[in-house]
Amino acid sequence: MDSLSVDDFSCPMCFDILKDAVLLSCNHSFCKECLQQFWRTKNTQECPVCRRRSSRDDPPNNLVLKNLCESFLKERNERRSSGSEEICSLHSKNLKLFCLEDKQPVCLVCLTSEKHDNHTFRPISEVVSSYKEELNTALKSLQEKLKHNENIKGEFEKTFQNIMKFPVLMERVQISQPDPQMASGALIDVSRYLGNLQFRVWKKMQDIVQNSESGEDLSVLDPLNDPLSNDEEEHLQELQHQDNSVSSATSQQGSYEAIRLRIFHKLVIQYASQGQYDIAVPLCKQALEDLEKTSGHDHPDVATMLNILALIYRDQNKYEEAVHLLNDALSIREKTLGKDHPAVAATLNNLVVLYGKRGKHKDAEPLCKQALDIREKVLGKDHPDVAKQLNNLALLCLNQGKYEEGEHYYRRALKIYECKLSPDDHNVVKTKNNLASCFLKQDKKKEAEILYKEILTSAHEKEFGLVNAENKPIWMHAEEREEVSKEKHRGNTAYEEYGSWDKARKVNSPAINATLRNLAALYRKQGKMKAADMLEECAKRSHKQSLSS
Repeated sequence: MDSLSVDDFSCPMCFDILKDAVLLSCNHSFCKECLQQFWRTKNTQECPVCRRRSSRDDPPNNLVLKNLCESFLKERNERRSSGSEEICSLHSKNLKLFCLEDKQPVCLVCLTSEKHDNHTFRPISEVVSSYKEELNTALKSLQEKLKHNENIKGEFEKTFQNIMKFPVLMERVQISQPDPQMASGALIDVSRYLGNLQFRVWKKMQDIVQNSESGEDLSVLDPLNDPLSNDEEEHLQELQHQDNSVSSATSQQGSYEAIRLRIFHKLVIQYASQGQYDIAVPLCKQALEDLEKTSGHDHPDVATMLNILALIYRDQNKYEEAVHLLNDALSIREKTLGKDHPAVAATLNNLVVLYGKRGKHKDAEPLCKQALDIREKVLGKDHPDVAKQLNNLALLCLNQGKYEEGEHYYRRALKIYECKLSPDDHNVVKTKNNLASCFLKQDKKKEAEILYKEILTSAHEKEFGLVNAENKPIWMHAEEREEVSKEKHRGNTAYEEYGSWDKARKVNSPAINATLRNLAALYRKQGKMKAADMLEECAKRSHKQSLSS
């Protein structure tokens, strides 16, 4: 295997050695889990590289490549176990140098390769000590964070126990204390002291919760190619509003019960955001039970908690339970708030997301249109939430092969976002990518290319100012490289650089990296292989940087 490199055995999605390699009809191979995850996210069975649709739900194993990967890993492990681990996996030469740009050991052959052109190198022995010091510092920081997180968990568990004892303890305080009167010769105002006791106990409990929180947002960034947006954040804002002003029903039951319920809310959100569902689910069910006792089942607070529990179940892939809870919440909200309330639209949209994840796009479409009608009526036709709903509706149309209708909805969403947001805003970038994908499904390659270039140009101008002859975005460098390669010239190598944009831009930008990969795939279809290579290498570098940062 000396003639083969690690890239020959790497998955195009995770960039690691292929695991359980499967083969698509287009002859591209991927890790089985990577491909299934991509299909679950995108809700369509197509090749992540060339976008060709696959007719099989379970692609066959690539047994030849699987055996090669296993042999490669076995050979590499044997080298390392025999004490010869300092061998270049690409060229089978001793690793003598360290590349400061790529932060990796290299051999003398790597030194002359195009991949490391114009890079700076040092002997490995010179950099070992400094990196050991950095690793020790990083390790110490991680250990401190781990200890802090363990303390937080302990505080929350104590708080939960306090919640369960709180009503009983306060009842004992009230029973054991006589009607407070000012004692003769007393040095303190006893009645005022006892009157503030409730507040001080509540304040102490609330401080424990607030000081232990790292954030209340359960929402996660939707993958670029899965623009079905949900409304966790909207529900949590709603919940925060309830925390700041306890609803009338719970207030009527006394301040202790209201406080207890509010802390339940905070704990549910905290544990769910940490993925500790074994704690979050029982807490949420306990809060629901308390709410139904104090307010009855048909109450907006109950609907809010049902929504939160449904979203927790969705994150655990318990879709049937989640759909049942959301339908219950929808019924309550329509009864108590009216059918044209924004909270009704939010619940409808969460149902849309669930149906979309299960591939029931036809069933989801009327619900999505109903949510869109409500939001247009209540918020106006140019509100960002309307654009979010249009994005969801467009995707449902695309998944049913209704490309022209999907394009119409994407264009409407993009127009709203461009009027309300900056050109480099995540929602603008995401919608442009979605619209470009819609164009490609209709074979409108030129229109898609324009959108991809607009995204990359906006990102460049945000960091480095307006484009000119000396300040070019990455796609211009890529096309220059393509032209020079066709002319077979190798004078000035500036065209082979990625430019300052790649080196200085923010590395943790999934939307921009997706755009780089999408434009690279389009270049390949156009036969622009050098330009495609450059953009893919740029995306790969950024991905690695984001993992190491």
